Amino acid sequence: MCSPYGGQLRLAPGLPVDVLPGVVAYLDPRTVGRIASANADFPVLCRSDEVWRALVVAAVWPHDGELLQLLATGQQPHRRLPWRGLFRAHSVASGVLVVDVGHGYTKYGFPPRSGAPAPPGVLQLCSSPTHPADAPRQRQLRAIFERCAAAQRGGAWNWRPSRVLVAEPFSMTSARDAAAWRDGFIRPQLGSGTKVTFCPQPVLALLAHGSNQDGIVMNIGQREVAVVPCLDGKVCYEAVRMQEGMGASMLTQVMLEMLVARNEGVDWGMLTWCRDLKETYCEVSPEPMRGPGEEEDDRLPPPVEVCHGRLRIQLGAERFRTPEVLFQRGRASLPSLVLQAVRMAIQRQAPEQRKGVAARLLASVVVVGGTAELPGLRYRMQRELAVQLLDGQWAGLRDSSGSPPPLPLEGA
Repeated sequence: MCSPYGGQLRLAPGLPVDVLPGVVAYLDPRTVGRIASANADFPVLCRSDEVWRALVVAAVWPHDGELLQLLATGQQPHRRLPWRGLFRAHSVASGVLVVDVGHGYTKYGFPPRSGAPAPPGVLQLCSSPTHPADAPRQRQLRAIFERCAAAQRGGAWNWRPSRVLVAEPFSMTSARDAAAWRDGFIRPQLGSGTKVTFCPQPVLALLAHGSNQDGIVMNIGQREVAVVPCLDGKVCYEAVRMQEGMGASMLTQVMLEMLVARNEGVDWGMLTWCRDLKETYCEVSPEPMRGPGEEEDDRLPPPVEVCHGRLRIQLGAERFRTPEVLFQRGRASLPSLVLQAVRMAIQRQAPEQRKGVAARLLASVVVVGGTAELPGLRYRMQRELAVQLLDGQWAGLRDSSGSPPPLPLEGA
């Protein structure tokens, strides 16, 4: 049997030659190495790009935008190592501590060597009476190092990660703010031997969803919504839209207000219980809902019964009316905030560079934050954006053909 890799493959005489790379690709790297040494004709096969491409896909996670494009085209950019070299570089790379600094929580962890990411550690930083802070805000990175040291080195504080990736918060609205945050908040907590890499959270969100250049990232936080345009892999700080008072906390209050009005025995002391109900049962209606004074929409599913001690209530339209407020706030609605950010980003470009900017940004809309996980939110966002783009006030955002740009939405 002739082999396209050179020579004869005598180990599996009944197996078609073009099937062998696919079979080998299902094996782990150690087994591939053993096969390569088991037969004189197999080393070339086991070094083929087809085999190592599959091994890279299984080992490197998450796939960044460049890697996804590489997989789609089957071609290698001029800067990219061969697949086998890429796998080797990934295998010998040292661990990177990833830190996500938020207002209420700071999340951190070491990305696993292969497979999907493990749940990160969570450093509780909010200071409410029911959730006391584990560390003062000005020493949260040091507290993370202490925890990692205790887990990996028996509590020896002289341990330092070789490199730390720190995500700059969505709340940064200028390059000056970001620089002040890095120099005044992060670097004083790092040892002199620690290498740190900073990356804005919106850029990381785009990378995680396969777009490493252009897009809009919306972060629905606890008490604010940030809409951040990115062009050429950089944040357009001048076009960032921040909406204070809007977010997960507002949704919990809206839902509790409806439950208090409709159910005897529900009071404002049940805020945490209501938050859990919201996260468990709320969904986004695919179509705009009728007004509060109108008859309930007959397309809604039947109510569900929920309990709080001896209290039993029926949770019906509240499940859908709660997230509906995200789309009923006029200029502060989620779709409007996205389009305002797009318009501002266009205005910040030189006149000769404005053409096609809207299409580039709206081609990748990423929604992140806990509220982004509400069922139906991404579909509704895509629908509302498409409808609003047909409105006269947003006519300037259309491409040269007069039709709205594509609107794929992602979320995390």
